[in-house]
Amino acid sequence: MCHERTLVSTRECLSGNLLLLRFRDVGERTQNPEVMATVAHLLVPMVCLLLAACGNEANGGGSAGNTGAADGGGAGETEATDDTDGGATGGTTGSGGSAAGGGNAGSAGTGGATTQCSYPEPAEEYAAEPFFDDFDGSAIDETRWQIATWSEHGGQTGRERTTIEEGNLKLVLINDASQGVLSSAIQTRDEFLYGRWEARLRASSCDGVLNSMYTIDWDDTSQSGADDDGTKQEIDIELLSKSFASTDGRIHYALHAAGLDSTDTNPDLLLGFDPSVDFHVYGYEITPEGIDWFVDDQILWSIRYDENPITIDAPYMLKLNFWTGGEWVLGPPPAGVECVYLIDWVRFTPCLNVP
Repeated sequence: MCHERTLVSTRECLSGNLLLLRFRDVGERTQNPEVMATVAHLLVPMVCLLLAACGNEANGGGSAGNTGAADGGGAGETEATDDTDGGATGGTTGSGGSAAGGGNAGSAGTGGATTQCSYPEPAEEYAAEPFFDDFDGSAIDETRWQIATWSEHGGQTGRERTTIEEGNLKLVLINDASQGVLSSAIQTRDEFLYGRWEARLRASSCDGVLNSMYTIDWDDTSQSGADDDGTKQEIDIELLSKSFASTDGRIHYALHAAGLDSTDTNPDLLLGFDPSVDFHVYGYEITPEGIDWFVDDQILWSIRYDENPITIDAPYMLKLNFWTGGEWVLGPPPAGVECVYLIDWVRFTPCLNVP
């Protein structure tokens, strides 16, 4: 039987980036580094050969919450809430660039190793299939995405500001002199749970804007009635243009849930690059034990549930939104300027149940 405690991922096997900490069962029994190294050396080829049998092969293919709380957040909706093109089939994520080095992120493939973990099934249904969209079509696939048309964060979202252009999802924000803030947002129709989210993003450099990628459990879909009765469990990635500079920038991470104390980065974390200059791969891996946030495959921040008041255990949707605000975001931007947030691709690799 395969267990997450002793498996390494296919990516780690292929890259040689094996960590002895993966063999924690051995490490807990000895403090002798020579013994640990020997055991790891013997187990690595065995584990890599067993990955296929265990289903871990490549599978083709702070702040207030973002909860869109959004002034009504779309009652009656599912939620309340320039450049290079990735998407080469079968590739791996982030073949170049890192948070520290600021290089260009690699293209994404439709494949990716399936994370293995064991967890209790929630009452709600959720998607356990890989998800990938490289926005290479002529229009947004609305069987997979819901385009926001409601008011949130003091702005009015709209379809005309949520489009596909040159192989990217293009979200637009305009501080209109007569209509006020015109913003944009999009969210998945399906709900998901444990697994790895990745997206290749280029943030807007407009003054006073927030470029986000976050998960939100807005609606408890196992219950009829109200469409805003979810746990409001939320995992945030937020890029605030006020923190961008020509050679650096910061990223804001946060974890929220209704009625529980939030946890976030304070101060926000240095990236080593300006997020508005080029595309980089941002994401998080959500497991039954905790969350790892990463940029260009480099983990920048982690939370473990046994050390935090919030545990992610409810299905959620993924949302990307583009908004502005006052004191924290330092917006709105100058009137009449078209601000653009670009998303090259989005991918989810599910964590499958292991009996």
